[in-house]
Amino acid sequence: MKKFKTISLFAILLFVGINTLNAQKRGLLKDLNLTEAQKEMLKEQREMIKTLREDFKKSFSKEQKELLAKNKELIKEARKSIKEARKNIKEGRKDKEEMKKSIKETKKKIKEIRETLKATFTKEQKEVLAKNKEQIKEARKKFRATLTSEQKKELKEKKRSRKKRKNHKK
Repeated sequence: MKKFKTISLFAILLFVGINTLNAQKRGLLKDLNLTEAQKEMLKEQREMIKTLREDFKKSFSKEQKELLAKNKELIKEARKSIKEARKNIKEGRKDKEEMKKSIKETKKKIKEIRETLKATFTKEQKEVLAKNKEQIKEARKKFRATLTSEQKKELKEKKRSRKKRKNHKK
């Protein structure tokens, strides 16, 4: 059970990392007028994150790999369930409160899956994760330092706009 939680956590961390990469590609930075140096820096950061992730995966035991594969399917099904519930709420087909409760329960299940994976990590794997997290944090800090005040202002406005849309959907 402990290994299951750890591998689940890794799956979620992997998903979050991929989403972060995609957000850099398409989201907030997509329409920002970046210099060639900034674009190159982002490209290097993406490559670094991919490499860190691949190296971390290589440290998995056979059991962790099996658990990760199993968790991917469980998480995929859970996300599909959440998506369907949100669609039902939007279209008014089912009780809104019942669907919100279902979404909340599904998110709880996903969290439990993550915890199962996380619990299987060895001390060394946890140290690698912490180190990777710190490297990513530093890379983002370096990138932010290259932004002009105009780019920062534009980025803040996009974040506010995105937050308003997200809150409006709820």
